Amino acid sequence: AEGIELANEYVSKRLLGFDDKNPFYPEWMAYRVFENNKETIGSAYLNNMYGFDGVPQDRKLPNELAGRPLTNNVMENLLDRKAFSVVYGYPLEDWKENGKEPRYLGRSIWGQKFSNMFFPPDNTSSTAYIEDRNWVKEPWRYDEIRNQFGVREDEFHYKRSLIDPNYQKRLEKLIIKGIEYKIEMVAEDSKAKGYNNYFRSRNEGYKNMGDDLYWFNRVVIIQPPTKYTWGLGVIYHKSGGKYWYMDMYIHPDTLIDLDMKVELKDKYIAIMDDEEDKSDYVTIENAVVDVSLDTELIFGTKQERNVDVYISDVLDFKAGFRTSATNTTTGNQMDIIVEGGIDGIEKLSERELKSILQLNKGVSLNTTLKIPKNNLKQGNNKIKLMADGSIEIKDEGEAKDTAEKIIEIFYIKSVKTSYMLDYDEYTKTIIHPFNKGDALTATLTKPFHFDRWIGDARIRFAKTDSGTGGLVFGSPALKDVPTSVNSSSTAIYPKIEFKAGREFLGDNPPGVLYHPNGETMAKSFIQQYQGELSRDYKYLIKNVEPIPDESGSGTARDSFPAGHEQITIKAKVYNGTEMTPQSIAKGEENTGSALIKKLYWEGNRYEIPVQRYMKNVGANGNIASLTPADGKFKRLFQHKDTVQVTYGVNKSMAQHFAKDRKASKEGRTKSFDYAPFATDKVLQNLPYPLRSGYNYAPYGQYTATVRTEIYKKGGEQTEHQAIVNSVINSFKVNVELPTLNSKGQKVNTYPINVAKNTKLISDEVLKYNAGPSGVGDYGSANESALLGSTNDLFKKILEGWSYSGTQSSWLDKKYREYVKSADIHKITEETIITFTVNPKLEKFLTPIEIGGKNIPDGDYFIRVYFNGFENCHANKVVSSALNPQSSWSKKYNPNDPWNMVINIRGTRHDDMIY
Repeated sequence: AEGIELANEYVSKRLLGFDDKNPFYPEWMAYRVFENNKETIGSAYLNNMYGFDGVPQDRKLPNELAGRPLTNNVMENLLDRKAFSVVYGYPLEDWKENGKEPRYLGRSIWGQKFSNMFFPPDNTSSTAYIEDRNWVKEPWRYDEIRNQFGVREDEFHYKRSLIDPNYQKRLEKLIIKGIEYKIEMVAEDSKAKGYNNYFRSRNEGYKNMGDDLYWFNRVVIIQPPTKYTWGLGVIYHKSGGKYWYMDMYIHPDTLIDLDMKVELKDKYIAIMDDEEDKSDYVTIENAVVDVSLDTELIFGTKQERNVDVYISDVLDFKAGFRTSATNTTTGNQMDIIVEGGIDGIEKLSERELKSILQLNKGVSLNTTLKIPKNNLKQGNNKIKLMADGSIEIKDEGEAKDTAEKIIEIFYIKSVKTSYMLDYDEYTKTIIHPFNKGDALTATLTKPFHFDRWIGDARIRFAKTDSGTGGLVFGSPALKDVPTSVNSSSTAIYPKIEFKAGREFLGDNPPGVLYHPNGETMAKSFIQQYQGELSRDYKYLIKNVEPIPDESGSGTARDSFPAGHEQITIKAKVYNGTEMTPQSIAKGEENTGSALIKKLYWEGNRYEIPVQRYMKNVGANGNIASLTPADGKFKRLFQHKDTVQVTYGVNKSMAQHFAKDRKASKEGRTKSFDYAPFATDKVLQNLPYPLRSGYNYAPYGQYTATVRTEIYKKGGEQTEHQAIVNSVINSFKVNVELPTLNSKGQKVNTYPINVAKNTKLISDEVLKYNAGPSGVGDYGSANESALLGSTNDLFKKILEGWSYSGTQSSWLDKKYREYVKSADIHKITEETIITFTVNPKLEKFLTPIEIGGKNIPDGDYFIRVYFNGFENCHANKVVSSALNPQSSWSKKYNPNDPWNMVINIRGTRHDDMIY
């Protein structure tokens, strides 16, 4: 009733002769029309005044309409479908869509049959664009159309009937907006129902047909629009020698519509973390409100021409989210904070307003919403958000629209988990269970009119990675989530598998990057997850006959609890430590024999590169492979080099002169070969008596065997030859006996010949094991098996072994070193040096006088000795001497091969034989 009153009020302002006492839409009307080529006369009441019972006879519905829809409730039904029409009478013929849709709803105020805009089209074969069809102009002038369809010229086509003659141009614009609506509706229906799109346009050509009243002059108005309701018209065209009609919708007389849309994600995750998040709100950014203006009106300033609405006549414009929302999960209302939106025109300049209304035909507002956390329950919350838009224009009225969006906010407590890489773990594949390994469940609720499930339930589960780059290899892989289940309720236990590596934590020994010993800083990444269980179903609605049962299908859905997991990774670090160099002494060893001299000293130091092995641990916790890593510190190879010199006497001076001395004792003077020792009996108690003035030929042969053991890097020379030379230079003969050589020169030594014979005894390359033979040996084999034939000198300098006293590095820190590369040789060499004194047996003279002075009688020694020799290394060591001067005595020892005495007694002049 209210709608009819508003419709009558609207028409009374457009047509002359109508007012409250003479309404355009009375309760009852009489009609006389032509249809199906014959005159039809009758009367009818408003549709909602009819019924089967309790009404006068002239308002009773025919019994054959019992059970039919759209009989006495046409107008109410249209309201439910967001349409409003004033219909007289009731439907009578041609029902389709399973008896739900009649071709005609009743009659119009002028008695014409009132077309049902929801009735399916008779013909959908046309492919012509609507602007190209031959629409009949002023169809009420065609007898064939009048007689077949009962068409008559409506009041709105009589200018004399209009209060404002320009109203016809306004109706033209409203018809164009109706065509726009029908184009969209037919496109949707044709796609949904699979028929040809018979009502389409080419580039919106229908909006400019070259005539200000093109469509108005071709549309028969059955019901005019109002400010709030759609109007209805009919348009005609001829095809195949036959006239066809088509319903035309006439837009409500606002000429401006608002279309509100909101753009937000469907689901959000809010994390309960009091340590890090102090905010009282869940903040949703980039919540977009789109406001579109659907209008043919032209907005502009008073200075512009061809303007329908002045900007100054826009009384108000608003758009934005409401500051109230509903948590439909808990049923609670809440106040939210909205940042952004337009709350009136006061802050908009004329230029900004024109940009919205004329240039852009709307506006897109980027807003921020803040949802109070105290209105959220832990878990899933469905929040109903509303956005409103409105525009009010002077003399045009107001247009409004509302948009609604239900979002899901998963308000969850973050699960925090930490993983630690052990000292020797380079990479580690980790299986991480979501939700601490507890089940995530979802249960489907059977909807109304449920009949049966269709197929298995589908599981959609997804995760979002955040911060994984530069912390794990690749993207964590989702595991243990089935894709379907033959149940309407299920529990899942999702996990992720990811590979962590210490290189992301600032410690990468294989890449020669060493973090200080201790622990790395912790780094974290985030996993957010959510999922849904869905299953298709059939429904069945049982109706009362003759209305057939209705059936269809749908999808039931339920969400798995969403989650937020903070996964922290760090690593224990031990990259070895510097080792204090060994203290290796130097000096001469007490061999227990004066004829054996042995020196020892620390030889050249060498830096030896070492390596450790680090584990790559698989998801099963076992070692998948080993990765070698250079040690941070090179180890100092230290060793003791030695030289041993063994002295010998092949023939001493005494042995050389022994034959001649024997001849002198026996008085055989003609048997002297090298020295004419005195034969005087009184002198025979002396070791080697000799009168001055005689020649003698001394001789002796001595040896020194030099044996060195020296460690050198491959290609380096040892000090062996230098030591040999030092030994050669240390050999001395000291002649106390006054002696002249063949040139009459005084000498205190004899000619010496040196011969040497050198040979390489051995050149041993020090062996080492560079690492374990495989993953099985890495942690289980004993030290002896792991190091194998590694030389003891290497063992002493490698960290992590009992041999170096650093086994705790392995036991406590999983750190153990191997030689990476080394070319160290232990070289043993030997040289035999032979010293021959006076090899040519030259004769020397014991003069009677020298320098005018007689040689006095006395005991004169000939001494053979070796001074100390050097090791010829920077780390210098000098041996003690053999037969050193400090040990020389004036007492002759016949068993001493190094000291021989010549007893000068008298001169040759004293010999009688002379």
